[in-house]
Formats: sequence, structure tokens, C-alpha cells
Amino acid sequence: MGADKIKSVGLNTKRKYNRVKYLQNKYETMYDKGLYNKNQYKRFVHVVSSNYMMTRDQRQEAKHIIDKSDLRTLMRGNPAYNCGWRAIVTAICFYVMRKYNSRRPLPYNKEFVRSVSLNKHVYDIISSKLREEEVKTSHDITYYLIEKLKSEAK
Repeated sequence: MGADKIKSVGLNTKRKYNRVKYLQNKYETMYDKGLYNKNQYKRFVHVVSSNYMMTRDQRQEAKHIIDKSDLRTLMRGNPAYNCGWRAIVTAICFYVMRKYNSRRPLPYNKEFVRSVSLNKHVYDIISSKLREEEVKTSHDITYYLIEKLKSEAK
């Protein structure tokens, strides 16, 4: 009986150690869901690019917009037009393509655009918010440069 008790004590210790090791590995390899989603949105930019032939600079700018903005705020305030993240990312790509070439036609009746449920009204809402954000950041940079020049002049 003594040998069985010694084996079970060693086994319990091993199980405790494995549980601790398991939990340690689990929490060390956990991922940030927000970062994962941002990366998923960036990967979808390449899907839009393959359908609309975006340039490398346009893709980079769309990814930069996705990084710096919160996609939920782009559709906030419009409960009637609640669309998914694919439509928002597609609208961001359309915004960037229009920014580089304002005369480029972007048809909303193509199969790809209908599959992500993007329409002209949703695109107009998102593009106006992106324009407002762009103007706001340019004003902030200008204000910073003016204040920096004033402090250097003193």
C-alpha cells in the first residue's frame, strides 16, 4: 500500500504542474481580438484590390485609414443603414480610389459590391466622415506647426 500512495502523490504533483503549465501556455499565446480584427480588415483590402485594381499606394493608404480609425464610428448614428465590416472596408477602398482619381467610375451594381451590401448612400456617409476626419487632422497638424514656430520665435 505504501508504494501506491507514493505513486499517487507523485501523480498529483505532476497533474498540478501540468495544469499550471497549461494555463501559463494558454495565457501566453492568447491574442488581442482587436488587433486580430484590424488585421482581418487589412487582408480584405487585398480582396477589394483584386476586384478593382488598386495600386500599392492606394492599398497602403486604405490600410493606414483602417489602422487610425474605428470602423464602428464610421456607421454610428445611422441605424437604418447598419452594414457589416466588409462594406465599410470596401467603402474605405472606394474613398481612397476616388481620392487618387475623382473621375474613376465605381459601379455599385457589380456582383462584388452587392455581395458586401454596399450602396451609394452608405458610401456617401462613410466618405463624408472620412473627409471630416482628414480635415480635422490637417487642422491639428497646422495648429501644432504654428505653435511650434511661435515657441521657437520667443
